[in-house]
Amino acid sequence: MSTRQVAMCSVQLLYALLASVTFAEREPPLRAIVWGPGLRGDFTLPVRYIFIKIQNKNGNSLPEVSPSDLFVEFRDASSGSIKQFQADLLRTAEGNTSFLYRYRPHNSYPGNIVFNVFYKRQRLASETINGPIYSEECDCPSGTQRWLMDQARCPPISPQILTDLKPFPIIRPEYNRKVRVAICTDQQVMQTFYDLPYSVSVCNYIIKQNRIYRKCMGEYVGFTMFVDAILTSLVRKVKLPDVDFIVNLGDYPLAKQDEQRYSPQIPILSWCGSEDTRDVVMPTYELVEASVHMMRRVALDIFSVQDRTSHPFESRLPSAFWRGRDSREERLQLVKLSQNEPHLLNASITNFFFFRDQMSKFGGKTPHVSFFNFFQIFSSTLSASDKHIRETSGNKSKKILIDA
Repeated sequence: MSTRQVAMCSVQLLYALLASVTFAEREPPLRAIVWGPGLRGDFTLPVRYIFIKIQNKNGNSLPEVSPSDLFVEFRDASSGSIKQFQADLLRTAEGNTSFLYRYRPHNSYPGNIVFNVFYKRQRLASETINGPIYSEECDCPSGTQRWLMDQARCPPISPQILTDLKPFPIIRPEYNRKVRVAICTDQQVMQTFYDLPYSVSVCNYIIKQNRIYRKCMGEYVGFTMFVDAILTSLVRKVKLPDVDFIVNLGDYPLAKQDEQRYSPQIPILSWCGSEDTRDVVMPTYELVEASVHMMRRVALDIFSVQDRTSHPFESRLPSAFWRGRDSREERLQLVKLSQNEPHLLNASITNFFFFRDQMSKFGGKTPHVSFFNFFQIFSSTLSASDKHIRETSGNKSKKILIDA
């Protein structure tokens, strides 16, 4: 091979190497995977949220991503101008491998917006959110069918709802509603608890032409604020059918299995239930408030808890932990158990209302502990939600459920 040919081959080889290097540089080494209901403009929530995960070109998640290296922005799809939202970037329960970006629009936007994700100043994802985008405060209801199927993407039939409502034939479509038996039964239910104003608080809610009405009975009806909040949020988004129902505002179920005081039986919506009652359990008032008022007056919610509880399980103490007031005698028994078995359980009363004469016996009041600290220090928590004490053994934890 001549010198000229060798030189030409060398030049060609050099060009090939440079081309491969240039291609490698252009190939993005990382990518962002984004998903979640916050990418759907037609699905209005009090706070919208999007999941973000940073992956390498092989599709593997980066083991450690610093939140300070992530940057998210919204831009108007037409003008390119920045759109400002109240927003948070939080870690999920997976730790520093995936994140949740939540935002609360305080105004409605008629057009499309673009959601961009940057990692170390490099844009890794761009998604268009089709408008209009309504704020939580917008009174912009759509049809029930469209909201359930297209926007909320609910399944056609919920097995849990069918199970909860099976004992009540009055609500079935084939039932003769012309006799107005439902309204009569509502009045019977209210009358049944009329003589128990200090132990029972119930409300008869009626939704008529997408307006909310209620009539309550009992001394303590302040918890209507939570039912009002979720219903108000719903009627802003969807045109609800005309309906009336009973809500139990107390923390103890009311619908007996063998109820004889009124007939036919109708469902009572409650914060709680049990195996020997028929109350239809709905999300607790704390969860309702944390959802409707998230990123406003509520700091503790299901998203913020994930961000603050990524403490390695192996480094936590192998004991249970509980704090609460003296609302039932069983809670005092729990504190006594803690006194006898301090290596297994740390339980104490934060405030005495009903058993003040026994304060010294149970160690007096102890300071309130932030819920976020439960997961940083202790291996499990105690939930005041059941009528019996149950132990679940394991290498690292014991869980005890005790009546509220």
